Amino acid sequence: MINSVSSINLNNVYANRAVSCANVKENSVNFNASSVENTNLTANYNISSGIRTTLSPSEQKIYSKVFSTLPKSQRNQLESLLKKGILLNSNSNDKTTVLDNLNKIITDERAAGLDKRVVLSELVNTLNNPFVITQKFGDIPNKELKNIIKNPKLYMPQDDSKPQNYDSRIKNIHSSSCVAASIEFDLASKQPAEFARIAEGLTSKDICAVKNLKMTDIAPTWVESEWFLKEFNSEYKRKGWDEISINMRPDRNAIVRARIQMTNKDPNERSLIDVLMQSTFMNIGSQKTYNSLTDQRTGKYNPDNTGLTDIEKSFAETVSTGKNKCSITYQKIDDNGKITGYECDLKTMKKHIIGALNLGENVIIGYTQQDENNKVINGHEITIVKVEKDKTGKEVF
Repeated sequence: MINSVSSINLNNVYANRAVSCANVKENSVNFNASSVENTNLTANYNISSGIRTTLSPSEQKIYSKVFSTLPKSQRNQLESLLKKGILLNSNSNDKTTVLDNLNKIITDERAAGLDKRVVLSELVNTLNNPFVITQKFGDIPNKELKNIIKNPKLYMPQDDSKPQNYDSRIKNIHSSSCVAASIEFDLASKQPAEFARIAEGLTSKDICAVKNLKMTDIAPTWVESEWFLKEFNSEYKRKGWDEISINMRPDRNAIVRARIQMTNKDPNERSLIDVLMQSTFMNIGSQKTYNSLTDQRTGKYNPDNTGLTDIEKSFAETVSTGKNKCSITYQKIDDNGKITGYECDLKTMKKHIIGALNLGENVIIGYTQQDENNKVINGHEITIVKVEKDKTGKEVF
């Protein structure tokens, strides 16, 4: 288990802002509310302008409807979102506010099997405290598990070459969705209105969030952007010379896990929103080959069947945030997976990370574990949200 605040050895950091090891067999990371209370962490919402905390007459009517739909125990969270300037924030792809999308959730039809009240409750809870986001998978009840095993072609059509042991591949999964969980957290804490808009789309009857982007949001040049979109099997339409709309969808089995988590969620497990968000980001990065039931993928950029590689991570984060992301790899690793050196010194690494934090950005980093021969045997992705000095003057991320 990785705590929400960790002092890490930067010599083991292999990337700044976007990367994941090709062979990821990590434990779950769980940003939970109790750890936040004990460590004085807060979600640093990056709302650069237009902070509003006063409802217009029309917004007051919507607010009242959302307020009354929430359970009484959660209504104070909605009030908190309003006071913090999050509820009326419109930093979304289509300029809708968080409140607009909460209203859509309770007004428009949800995906089959999803309860709009539960979706609303979980979204408000996450926006109020993004540290509840986790990558920990929930178990699949025996009834649903038996149905999946009996219908492998329905649930695992890409796995026809491996017709046996479906049950063992679904049970006791050690989640490899740390990259996706990091992207999800970044969106929730930095772009709350866009997070709400995507959550509304993924829980809608279409199970899809449509994003409008410029080609230069994907890569510096039009040719590079076109290459990325086609290489990752993106579902997109041209809207003009420099504009596209891209469909962001989870894999076909994500809704199965989302429905299960809606009614069978145990403490510290993923919410149905976590499931759909993380499945979407994994699917975008893995060239639409991800399977939520097994937490495995295929695709051309990963020699292993789990996690996302650096180029996959960068593309998934770029599409999800609408900001062109590029990985910085610090470790030099040979063809045998052995660390042979570093691209820069420790001081420069720290400068990069602290510089990004000072710009108001979260810093998503990957770090590795090595054996006695300095060969990489494990990797994990975490998000740095803050740097401060402890009582001894030591810098702690």
